[in-house]
Amino acid sequence: MNLGYIISSIISGLIMLSLLALNHHVSRTGGEQTMYRMADIRAELVLELIAEDFRAMGYRVESAPVVAADSHQIRFRAHFEGDEDPTEIRWQFDQGAMVSPDNPSISPLYRIVDGNQQMVSAGVTRFRLEYLDEHRQTFEPDPATYDEIRQIRLELVTESAEGYDNRHFGRSSRTTEITPLHLH
Repeated sequence: MNLGYIISSIISGLIMLSLLALNHHVSRTGGEQTMYRMADIRAELVLELIAEDFRAMGYRVESAPVVAADSHQIRFRAHFEGDEDPTEIRWQFDQGAMVSPDNPSISPLYRIVDGNQQMVSAGVTRFRLEYLDEHRQTFEPDPATYDEIRQIRLELVTESAEGYDNRHFGRSSRTTEITPLHLH
């Protein structure tokens, strides 16, 4: 046996193992990044829809645009072009109800328009609303103080429905303040 042949075989084997480990690492990292990006895109889409609804809150509504509000739901009225009567919109997070068997943290977020319920399937794991008055102070609204709402702080966390190793899920977290344009 040639000693040079044995040494070159050992070196080529080590190089192959290194390349396989590198390939595995790149593949895993790419999968993780894909899951995070999917959660990020879902958060952006949900926020756009919520912001559009919230900004219309109270538009051409004579009195009591906010019907109900707490930390996991808000119900309000707005008038949209082409409608004779104001439309009632409700956003409700049903924390604890399971949507995805792969990710049990995901709960349904509903958008209910005039009684027609639509589940926003975006991998939502947290949906929390806080209400701010004209001095930007947070408060717990009740029917007597709904007319004091001037801004809404929304915390939204989304996760991917599938995990990249059945334990870790891509996650995106957003906190934003939305100012409904038609609340006085």
